[in-house]
Amino acid sequence: MIFILTGTVNSGKTTTLDRWITEYRSEGIQPRGILSPAIFRGGKKISYDVWDLGSDARLPLASEEALEKGERFGRFRFFERGLQLGRQAISKLDEKTKLGVVDEVGPLELAGGGWSDSLRTAISLPPEKLILVVRSHLVDEVAEYFGIDRFQVLTTDSDRP
Repeated sequence: MIFILTGTVNSGKTTTLDRWITEYRSEGIQPRGILSPAIFRGGKKISYDVWDLGSDARLPLASEEALEKGERFGRFRFFERGLQLGRQAISKLDEKTKLGVVDEVGPLELAGGGWSDSLRTAISLPPEKLILVVRSHLVDEVAEYFGIDRFQVLTTDSDRP
């Protein structure tokens, strides 16, 4: 089953998913995939990390600041090492995975970048449960782009799937 956790920007999607991951782990279920927590300074979001839930590796993913070379998309510069970590983590998701998560699927993936290719592969042989984080205004576009015919929409107020 594919679940899409949705909401507006800064509505708590990643925080909700992080809480669900903690709950799953306490029940002995090891989620795989990625979480992309934001880094704030002075109340302003300045960057994102990517966290491989399988290996527990964590790297910078994107930043407004030019910390290292990377591809600019919107106001953020995306770093190749962080993108590679995310792609590798997503590429390990398959039908034998109990719970897979991908935080987040957005404009970069809809432009064919980010985790687009890895996610297509994961969707073709999806985990028992696959949770994708998608901004509310992009849900239909993401579903169409990735050929997701059946999914359940969740919000930050939803019960954990």
